[in-house]
Amino acid sequence: KISYSLYLLHPVVGLGGTEILKKYYFPNMGSLSYTLVFLGLSIAASTASYYFIEKPAVVLGKNLFKRPSKVMLSTEK
Repeated sequence: KISYSLYLLHPVVGLGGTEILKKYYFPNMGSLSYTLVFLGLSIAASTASYYFIEKPAVVLGKNLFKRPSKVMLSTEK
């Protein structure tokens, strides 16, 4: 469910989120720790994106573009 969000957001998290943590908060953290933080932030951002952006957009799209139901007309008398 979150794979597309993860695909889109992992570069943003990698370039922004972990660099901020590395520079300002944890300058001496090891690379394994940064990898785990990157993974956790990526999954958290992707999950939030799915539930707060993608899922409501799909529901909105379905409601906006509903197909009219087929009406069966009977010609028999």
